[in-house]
Amino acid sequence: MSAQAAESRGEHLSVDALRRMEEAGLLSRKDPGPFVRHLGETCPTCAAAIARWRHSEPGAGELQPEDYEPAIRRALDRVSEQLRAHVPEADPRNEVDRVLRLAPEERLALVTRDRRLARPGVVEALFAAARLLLAHASPEAAEVAGLAEALALRIPTGSIPLAVQLDLVAEATLLRSQGELVLGQPNVAARTALAAQGLAHDSAGSPSVSVELIATGALLAWAFAHPEDTLTGWKDLHHLARQLQDPALRAHALLAEAATYALLGDLPHALQLRAQAADIQVGPHWIGVMEAVAGWAAQKGWGAGGEVN
Repeated sequence: MSAQAAESRGEHLSVDALRRMEEAGLLSRKDPGPFVRHLGETCPTCAAAIARWRHSEPGAGELQPEDYEPAIRRALDRVSEQLRAHVPEADPRNEVDRVLRLAPEERLALVTRDRRLARPGVVEALFAAARLLLAHASPEAAEVAGLAEALALRIPTGSIPLAVQLDLVAEATLLRSQGELVLGQPNVAARTALAAQGLAHDSAGSPSVSVELIATGALLAWAFAHPEDTLTGWKDLHHLARQLQDPALRAHALLAEAATYALLGDLPHALQLRAQAADIQVGPHWIGVMEAVAGWAAQKGWGAGGEVN
């Protein structure tokens, strides 16, 4: 098929269409603009029409949508393909900053609307943000963990193995449970943790999920006034750290255990454990959760068998 025949069928830019856009002030021969330049660079038929238009006399005529809509649709399709293929993904930390700069009521809307956010790196960056908020006993921690949960569920099917996706959802749900403890909602937190446990059963069983499962159990025991079970939980983390050969996890378990003894008033034992992790300057986020629980428990008279909310 000749270039003129393809133009006449509306599949490419035509000289007449270019003249009409020129008459409408949408482009000039000196600088036709990025849209026309793009078509000229990617489509030989459009490039030939642009060359004939540039060497022709200015023509008159009314611009019709059929003159440009097919070419625009093709151009947008090409640009979208090129962007997906060649434009690097934004740094997940920058994406999370973009989300968290919004008001809380606007964040979930962005997370559910912007498909570029639905990738594991952004979910894990939200985990880091949620842990930082938990460490400072921030009431926003549960909401940010919930954003990670919603985003993990939106990762496109097939882009990662389902078991790995379930790992991400389970970890997010466990962090949300811990955030609910910060808010003084132990019964809600317990139900959330049970849901996470069910997800973890079918997940890939990543170490980070195992760690947060044990830690969340220890924190729930603390909230329900069973400190002996909390201490058992931190010892379970010691054992897991040895299995994983993870010295940082071992140190975090020691610091959590030390904080538990300190909150129970046993300072000598707490200092002894703290000395074993002297090379760690920043403790795990679980300590912030325990301190928050101790605070609201004292105010509300919460204890084993009690009710809050």
